[in-house]
Amino acid sequence: MSRNRVIYQSESLFVSNSATAASSGDHHELIRVQSANYGFTINRQDVNQYGNLARIDSLVLEPPTVNFDFSYYLTDGFNEKALGFNITETAQFGSGFLESSSGRNFYIVTSDEGQDSTTFQGNDPYSLIGIGNAFLSDYSIDLSVGALPTANVSFEASNISSQQGTIQGSAPSNFHM
Repeated sequence: MSRNRVIYQSESLFVSNSATAASSGDHHELIRVQSANYGFTINRQDVNQYGNLARIDSLVLEPPTVNFDFSYYLTDGFNEKALGFNITETAQFGSGFLESSSGRNFYIVTSDEGQDSTTFQGNDPYSLIGIGNAFLSDYSIDLSVGALPTANVSFEASNISSQQGTIQGSAPSNFHM
């Protein structure tokens, strides 16, 4: 059984302007991304009863929790603006996340092995992991002497899905699913 490698060149991370964004112009590719991790947790409640050694059922009583975190090198503020942080002098940096409409959707796009994800052409195949209705849970910056400044961002989301398809358009910024 062979296993495909997924390396830096093969993945791109996109973020939407809002959780309701639908057109391709509402999505931005984040730059200088170093890692992206995602997963989900489903909490179950065991149902036991007298007379049975094993549980008789396991029920899901609350919705799943989707976790998503990534890190990137700090640059000129493009990523922060795309994520919804206030980068102007007129408001606090995190003020945009205090609104109920501050959710975002994230898309991890993977190209075929050996192809840079930034060189997509029309009809190239891709796979996509979508993380929807994500809300900021943690943002930290590492400013260590002798290392590049790095931001670490965590989100909790309502859903996660995956799909495969082909590119309609000529570049990731024109990505149509």
